[in-house]
Amino acid sequence: MVVVWFVLAMLLMVAGVIGSLLPLVPGLALVLVGVYVYALGTGLAAGVGLGHLVLYTIVGGAAIAASSLAAPFAARAAGGSRAAVIGATVGLIVGLLLAGPIGLVAGPCLGAVSGELVVGHSAGQSIRSGFGTAVGVLAGKVTEVAVSVGLVASFLMSVMASGALRGYS
Repeated sequence: MVVVWFVLAMLLMVAGVIGSLLPLVPGLALVLVGVYVYALGTGLAAGVGLGHLVLYTIVGGAAIAASSLAAPFAARAAGGSRAAVIGATVGLIVGLLLAGPIGLVAGPCLGAVSGELVVGHSAGQSIRSGFGTAVGVLAGKVTEVAVSVGLVASFLMSVMASGALRGYS
């Protein structure tokens, strides 16, 4: 039965890693669901225990939060005002709905620029805020992908080291 849980978990985790590359797909969350399915399905006794679940949840949750907050924080770090942060957030939502993957970067960038221009900041400052926002979005996505891959690798190492799949090769 361990193999069935392992295969199901791996399917969820592969979907999660792929999903972490795509907008509107909760990639990292799918990786965590895969870990939980395996751990709970095997009764926390086949290489992934309670300590793993706690650690993976903390790391995954922190990465999800960082990825979600990267665009607004980057807009602020690039010298953007509150209007840039609000514009980036609105732009992210509108961009994803109207332009899909391209909107993931273009939406927050244009939103930050628009927010800055509306409150009367210079074009140069507005563009700087927009560029910072785009960098933040990309950094958030890179973080999500890296943590997803890292969690899957750690999961595989834990399961293989435990010998839970020995005899199923």
